[in-house]
Amino acid sequence: MPWLCRATCPYVVGNVLVYHHNNHLTTAYSTMLAPLLYSRLPRVAAG
Repeated sequence: MPWLCRATCPYVVGNVLVYHHNNHLTTAYSTMLAPLLYSRLPRVAAG
């Protein structure tokens, strides 16, 4: 996914820390990604 890693995984994007404990996304970075992911995830019909 281009939002997480390409050739190397960044520790900081802009002024936002990406990882916490080496492999968990920080709340700030997850919040920053939420609109991007929401617009690209498939919708499941309720019912």
